[in-house]
Amino acid sequence: MRNYFKKIIWKLLWGTIVCLGLACATVPVYRAIEVNTRNVTNPTLVTGETPKSSERHPSVSWDGKKLVYVSNAYSDSKDNYDLIVLDLRNPKNPINLAPAPEPAFFPHWYPGSQYIIYTTIVRGTKLSEGKYTLYKIDVERGHKEEIEYVVASSYEELLYPYYGVASPDGKYLAIVTGGEGKKYPRRVRDWYMWYYKSYPNDKIFLLDLETKRAVFIVNGQWPAFSPDGKKLAYSQASSGRSSSIYIYDIDKGVSTIITTPRKNTYDIMPTFSLDGKEIAFVRIDETRNADIWKIGADGKNEVQLTLAKSWELFPSWGPGGWIYFQSNALDPNNWDIWKMKILY
Repeated sequence: MRNYFKKIIWKLLWGTIVCLGLACATVPVYRAIEVNTRNVTNPTLVTGETPKSSERHPSVSWDGKKLVYVSNAYSDSKDNYDLIVLDLRNPKNPINLAPAPEPAFFPHWYPGSQYIIYTTIVRGTKLSEGKYTLYKIDVERGHKEEIEYVVASSYEELLYPYYGVASPDGKYLAIVTGGEGKKYPRRVRDWYMWYYKSYPNDKIFLLDLETKRAVFIVNGQWPAFSPDGKKLAYSQASSGRSSSIYIYDIDKGVSTIITTPRKNTYDIMPTFSLDGKEIAFVRIDETRNADIWKIGADGKNEVQLTLAKSWELFPSWGPGGWIYFQSNALDPNNWDIWKMKILY
């Protein structure tokens, strides 16, 4: 009888241990973002009030007062992202700027913080078709219109641009297209693959908003204007397995390499500091770990800022040395917006 009760007790204990183990396995591991504390403050969360949602692609307005990003917190589909505007002086009341059946991504501010340019799919198409277009939306009125242009040369790839940023004076857009023909489903089918693969045939065009003419300038991705509007930082594939940061002088038509090419390493998503002296960017190394780095616009003083095992992407440099970015540190399956401050 004693042995019988011992077996019962052991079975109950073992069942409890197994249940606890399974429960622990299903609970997400929450962790902070490790950083280089000599150069940057510990990151703090900007979004994240809505569990199991993702906030991506942050962009700080030119005056530093507002933040725009995309979120699927208000949608029935995890792939349908809305444009969200956050007043950084009152960050508790995000505004859903463009709730629509078409997803929005890669938003950027025009100067003056009245308009935002963003990417969406052509109306009536599916996300998997990869047919993209650029829209401009009025933040106050909510009115939106498609960006129109004519091509200065016969580039078929400009049919579906997937990325656009405005110059500081609001006269130009730098827009990016794929170089693989009319269909680009690889753009959105796998976000991770898109981020860490380099595409040597992607092209950057400069669009004059007055004449509506778009002129090809260089092969590359992720363009960002300097504060004076005279230069573009961008990422360009050095080979099929790496990419580096370059700076393109718009007046001279000359590119200068800023980061050294490394095999199986991808330097992407550059953003200028407000004084134009530094560039923050993302480096995805051979272990497929994505961290934020910074470097002088002259290619000197390269410093790693984040040291986390999570992914940190899309840095956007705001006033006071603050850098806003997205990270999946809290949940590997979802993204939040964070910020950290550069220490000088």
